[in-house]
Amino acid sequence: MLKETTHSVKIVEPLGPLDSSSDTACLRSVISYVMHIPTEKPVTILSKDGATLRGVFCAVFNCIQQINMDDSVDVFTTVRQLQTLRPDFCSTLEEYMLVYRSLRDYIESTSEHVYFNQ
Repeated sequence: MLKETTHSVKIVEPLGPLDSSSDTACLRSVISYVMHIPTEKPVTILSKDGATLRGVFCAVFNCIQQINMDDSVDVFTTVRQLQTLRPDFCSTLEEYMLVYRSLRDYIESTSEHVYFNQ
């Protein structure tokens, strides 16, 4: 007989637009919220078509973790590793640039004295 287990699920829906032409504040806000959820369980990311902006979210999330742990980040390698698992992640130039803009804005908002190349 299987033992039934239950667990709660938090569904996070952004209040603002998350498209590639918008400000990165909404995306960074969602990522910040998810980073501070006290759980050891995996996080599931959903999108309307199964791919749009999921790759951006995962790339920015992973890059911010790299920045916080290593004080450096390799955006190209992070995106490439995600693409080996899911080729449609960050498949457009607009999505790729949104990753860079989000990270630039994150760095600018968290530290006044950080040097980075644009």
